Amino acid sequence: MDFRQLRYFVAVYEEGHVGRAAERLSLSQPALSQQIRQLEHSLDVSLFERGNKRLLPTLAAHTLYNHALPLLDGLQRAREALRNFRGQALRTLAIGVLQTVRPSLVPQLLDRLRKAQPHLVVQIYELSGLE
Repeated sequence: MDFRQLRYFVAVYEEGHVGRAAERLSLSQPALSQQIRQLEHSLDVSLFERGNKRLLPTLAAHTLYNHALPLLDGLQRAREALRNFRGQALRTLAIGVLQTVRPSLVPQLLDRLRKAQPHLVVQIYELSGLE
């Protein structure tokens, strides 16, 4: 099972019809049917009961659908986040903090810094007064 098959499965599940799902995905109907059969085979479950012009999702399909949506959403968010890195060099900020600094001050400053620079890598070093 891979993300492509999950995306195909979600389309068939939501459309209830391989032809409409294939159109939505810009695939041929036989190619999509084959992908769904391969997914069923790899999971060793039947995902749909073939009915009158409609595919009826099985309990396994409902379960897979509920797990597939957050996975696909997470993948999409990861892709969007990584697009922001195109052409950017990794930036690192090293901060030395004295042991005498108020302990609650550092997390507050880090939160503000992370909001302003979400792609910045921050390294914190605790220093004694002699360093």
